[in-house]
Amino acid sequence: MSVFREMQISWGGESYAFTPSMKLLRSIELQGISIMSVAAQVAQGQAQASLMSTIIGSVLRSAGFKVLDDEVYAELTTGNAKEVMELYQKVMVAITPDMKGKKSEGG
Repeated sequence: MSVFREMQISWGGESYAFTPSMKLLRSIELQGISIMSVAAQVAQGQAQASLMSTIIGSVLRSAGFKVLDDEVYAELTTGNAKEVMELYQKVMVAITPDMKGKKSEGG
């Protein structure tokens, strides 16, 4: 059973369902990107567009899209940044383990 939940993800007018995996997370982090550090930067309003673009691009390709990180970066910096930020938030929800119904060790 996967700790990740299936999500519907859209890009360029197309939509795919996908479920993240540890393999996907490792592939992102093997590029020298700390997913948690990027999330903290975004939360503090200090997002690095290039790192966000790489995370989003990796997830989109994992879902089946044919997209380059450069295209994601261009959309984030010169296109509809609000939509890309919403996609980033959805990506972060997707790659966060679904612990619903799980009890903590302490209680």
